[in-house]
Amino acid sequence: MAAVDDAVHVAAGAKHRDRFGRRAPATVFALVGVALLAGGLAVPARDTLLFAWGGTALFVALFVGLVAADPTVPATVAGDIHTAATARARPDDASPPRYVPTGSGVRLASGGEPVGVRLLAGVRTDDEGDETPATRAATLVDAVVNHLELAERAAASVHESSAELTAQSRLATDELYDHPVASVFAVGMAQTVDRPVTVESAVSDDGLVVTCRWDGDDVPDADARGADGPTVGGPDR
Repeated sequence: MAAVDDAVHVAAGAKHRDRFGRRAPATVFALVGVALLAGGLAVPARDTLLFAWGGTALFVALFVGLVAADPTVPATVAGDIHTAATARARPDDASPPRYVPTGSGVRLASGGEPVGVRLLAGVRTDDEGDETPATRAATLVDAVVNHLELAERAAASVHESSAELTAQSRLATDELYDHPVASVFAVGMAQTVDRPVTVESAVSDDGLVVTCRWDGDDVPDADARGADGPTVGGPDR
């Protein structure tokens, strides 16, 4: 088998990106639209058709300019980056991650801020202080699917001292320590029950399964919130 010249492939990829990525397609559509409108003025017999095409091209230029104004990172790339980062941050022991509520938020028992804290910062609810574990689970399912778009669909069930989320995650699930989907659910539940939450994650045929468990003996306040709740289903996307 012939050797592969990596430098050639890197250069070819860069040229491909320059041709289709860095040259703003909005500009191309805008120029085509102007040309078609000018053609409609120059050829009155075809003005209706050319004006329609020109207007469509200008609309596409505006749409592409608004949607593709900023570069985006594919979910697979973000998942690979997160996998590498969490692998370096994983504690030496194999114990499941534990999310501990503090006066200023939620921290990992092994140290550091969970990724779920930052992800949930923009999806708070006005009545968060009055939420029960069941209603909080519904909010978290909606956040994971619709706001953060971390999963195609998700569903959660809440019990007296535990909650379970099953999600079709858009991110890689090979590295499960503080996985974004699990972290969002665990942080939200820890905030609501105001107790340390231990998380076990696994991958099944239904997707990523995140199980959160909390114990009333973990904190002095034995009356911390916790109640049975119905199964919460997330919308399919």
